[in-house]
Amino acid sequence: TGERLSHHRVERKSPLRVTKGISLDDVRPGDCLVAFSRKEVIQWAAKLDKHGISAAVIYGALTPEVRQRQAESFRSGQAKVVVATDAIGMGLNLPIKRVVFTAFQKFDGEKVRPLNCTEVKQIAGRAGRYGIHDQGEVTALASDTSFLSHNLSQAEPPLGKMIPIAPLWAHVDNVMRSLDTDSVGEALSFFERHSWGKVYSVRGLESAIVRANSAWHRRIDPKTVFALAFSPVDLERNEDRETFHMVVSCIAADRVVSVPRLGSYFDCDDQNIKPTGAQLQFAETHARQLTYLAWAGTRFPGLVDLDELAQERQRTDQFVNRALSGSYKRLTPSRRSRR
Repeated sequence: TGERLSHHRVERKSPLRVTKGISLDDVRPGDCLVAFSRKEVIQWAAKLDKHGISAAVIYGALTPEVRQRQAESFRSGQAKVVVATDAIGMGLNLPIKRVVFTAFQKFDGEKVRPLNCTEVKQIAGRAGRYGIHDQGEVTALASDTSFLSHNLSQAEPPLGKMIPIAPLWAHVDNVMRSLDTDSVGEALSFFERHSWGKVYSVRGLESAIVRANSAWHRRIDPKTVFALAFSPVDLERNEDRETFHMVVSCIAADRVVSVPRLGSYFDCDDQNIKPTGAQLQFAETHARQLTYLAWAGTRFPGLVDLDELAQERQRTDQFVNRALSGSYKRLTPSRRSRR
């Protein structure tokens, strides 16, 4: 394109050291235990409870507001350690002294596989925040940490040569005119069938095509269908699919979406009544639904009462924060004896 390209190389400002493996008894204030699923995060927090160690938890199902609340409890020292998924570095700066891996493998959506060197470096890099700690430490709840040493010493793999892109509405509109179709899904399929040279590759459009076909309605214009096709929702989740179809129906009928509400139980302020793991998961799913409605309400003005939605999101966050306070044991599934 003729644009100038500048290349800047940056180095880590504080040293990062791999130490020998530890046990749960060796966990100390300022540690971050990294797990690779919501279930594992809650389980490790419950184990720390048994050892008399208070923990904050951070994982993807929590809203940004709840994550910030949990992060603040760790920063203030109210929680001595933090247990988090590998997304720990996304939008949060935490005074972590030592990162402790609880495992060396993760489920990537398709299979369980070992962590690669880029993932190890990204996670380990959270340790030893510059200006707070002289150095960062990395270890694992295992006797052997050679896996960490090996991956931290590896060179970064080369970036892929093809740049992934997605079509804009103007592109889709032109294709629809050329194909003489009013189907956004058909136009998106056109982009998947063609090669775009050696520089660009069209990113996977399978999910967008499914959403476009699900959103097609004779009362909804193609540009709106295109926006819905790229909305942040996973139609493989039952709750997401129901919310998506509700939004589509309301747009088609020119009707305001009714903001869903938690049951009256979730308003209970009695500190002696502690929420269960099932109730926490229900509230997290509800928060996910509200987040999508916030996107839809911003993208399509007038579709959602954003003030009412904000109140419900605050109410839901308050319940989740209450559920995450105190012992984590009640949030883990109970083992039923087999007869």
